[in-house]
Amino acid sequence: MQDWMVGTVIDGAIHMVSPANPGPAHDFDSMIKVAVHEFVHVLVLELNPTNDRPFLVEGLAMYLAEQYEFVDDAIRHMLENFAMPDVDVIMGHDWGAGIYQAGFAFAKFLAAEFGYDKLVELYVTPDVGLVFGMSNDEFNTRWMEFLHTNFGG
Repeated sequence: MQDWMVGTVIDGAIHMVSPANPGPAHDFDSMIKVAVHEFVHVLVLELNPTNDRPFLVEGLAMYLAEQYEFVDDAIRHMLENFAMPDVDVIMGHDWGAGIYQAGFAFAKFLAAEFGYDKLVELYVTPDVGLVFGMSNDEFNTRWMEFLHTNFGG
């Protein structure tokens, strides 16, 4: 297990290291954010227990836990290297590079552009066309515009 991996949810229960002894990659404050992150996972299982879209699942938890410390640089790097996942990848079922950072940015995009209700609705019904009434191509254009406006690159 890597040093940054300090929490998980198993069968609806949060398992994590103690904030008093977080290891080399975390401190007390970051562990509190990890607790919120894992708690979000527990709560959203009630909204949609079958949501297996990793960018959406991890992005929502990162966003609500305010785990943004390493997001800006990672997003800029992905944009500069044309490695930013598009909406098809983000709404897919595969784990990919930058899942936490791109997921955070995606959740931020949804909340900023469409509001929290639509963010939750997309989590419950993970279909861009049904929730937003536009194609993935149209939605992707807005997503990329948001990234370039808010993260540069």
